[in-house]
Amino acid sequence: MPTYVVLYRFTDQGRQKIKATVARAERIRRENEARGFRVVGSWWTQGQYDLVSVVEAPSEEAMLQGLFNIAEVGNVTSETLRAYTQAEMRRALRGAARKPARRRRAAPRRAAARRAPARRAATRGAPARRAAPRRAAARRAPARRRRAARR
Repeated sequence: MPTYVVLYRFTDQGRQKIKATVARAERIRRENEARGFRVVGSWWTQGQYDLVSVVEAPSEEAMLQGLFNIAEVGNVTSETLRAYTQAEMRRALRGAARKPARRRRAAPRRAAARRAPARRAATRGAPARRAAPRRAAARRAPARRRRAARR
């Protein structure tokens, strides 16, 4: 059964009827347990939230229906958090997909390795370092000719 942590705040109407809050909580607990819920616990708190409940619901739809029933009365507003046990988290993490980026990085390396033999065949017999200076010298030659022609 999915587990939920529900954080409640009293509305103005709920604060006006604050003395009946324990009786209301007991009544709602009995109604929810009749619907298949299991209320692990409810605590009145100081601070940002006035009441915290931990509830196990038969399904997500049942949880929504229960929250709507409570909201309809108008004594509280709520914030609901889905809680996962360690076993549920382990299952979820096992099913998490790995990042596909790792596979994409490997593909260009393989392609470069396949092209390397073709490059070697094209420069067979000539050192690779000589080819670059010749090209650079070939690019500089027209500029030298233009300068010489200007003189």
